[in-house]
Amino acid sequence: MRNAANSMVKSASQGVSVKAEEVQSRLRVSMALWELLTVMPFPIHLLDDENRKLVNPIVDASGGNPASGGYAEGGGVITTPHTGGTQLDGVQKDGAYVTPEHKLNPGVMYSEGNSAKEATVDSSHLNEMRKNGVKFSAEKVIATTQAPDGKVIFLEVGNSKAGLQHVVERHAGEFESIGVAENQIPKILMQAVTEGKVVGYQGKDAGRAIYETVINGQRQKIAITVSDNGFIVGANPAGRVK
Repeated sequence: MRNAANSMVKSASQGVSVKAEEVQSRLRVSMALWELLTVMPFPIHLLDDENRKLVNPIVDASGGNPASGGYAEGGGVITTPHTGGTQLDGVQKDGAYVTPEHKLNPGVMYSEGNSAKEATVDSSHLNEMRKNGVKFSAEKVIATTQAPDGKVIFLEVGNSKAGLQHVVERHAGEFESIGVAENQIPKILMQAVTEGKVVGYQGKDAGRAIYETVINGQRQKIAITVSDNGFIVGANPAGRVK
């Protein structure tokens, strides 16, 4: 976990021309995704000194990041209780987390304990994707579903250009405005491509398909770009159905 946390911070801060403000923005999104996908607070206390210096301004600006469990520089380790499912982690005397029964797999961790309507990763879908020659990283897959035409649709953690991270960075505020929190986005996207009706397209010609689906009792339009291999590239709310 120490290596994963440090790698995430380094990845967010890479780029010679990247401004400090953009680095902070990337780190905020990455930390939010960490908590979303692992169902655990971001382990700031495990970061190397140089990486911790990049994260601490975010903690200071928020008056102490609640998600960090108080793991800012100089802070003590506060054990955060597991909220459900099998106990995954413990804390050693040095404060480091241990995972005796679990490997860090965002897809599995995200789907743990969810109901049938929640976003989950179906192993049969992954097997079908392999059979069809679809290239993907199983550990990065967050959710899968099967469209009415039988095509397997999948969502990966992604990056700033495609996948969940792209959707969150670009459109989290828009989803929140229609009552969809960041951790509900995968479920809504799977629901839209499975149960939704295509009512139009966003952009020129046959661009991003617009699906009509019910969210919190209201009919909403969600535009989703799905590549030929079933990978969800991007998505955004496209307005309420009047």
